[in-house]
Amino acid sequence: MRDSFTVTLTSDKKGRICSRQLFKPLTSFEVKKQEDGSILVRELGPVEVECEVLGLDDVDPSTLLPRDGSKILPESIAAAIRADRERRA
Repeated sequence: MRDSFTVTLTSDKKGRICSRQLFKPLTSFEVKKQEDGSILVRELGPVEVECEVLGLDDVDPSTLLPRDGSKILPESIAAAIRADRERRA
């Protein structure tokens, strides 16, 4: 037997919807619009995010950015924080 329920979600001005109970962070979903106008959402699974831990020599102290010019993505920050919390737990 499948877990199924109906919920009404309202998008914001940018067309985004969010529900912490339905949409887990860093998880991919497949979305299909049906002929009757309904929307089918299927969870595909978690997305693996690689993050690199930089040492003090790798960071420019005046800007706190990597010396090699690479970008720090919000997903990398979230993944590093999550990994640190899990390691400490």
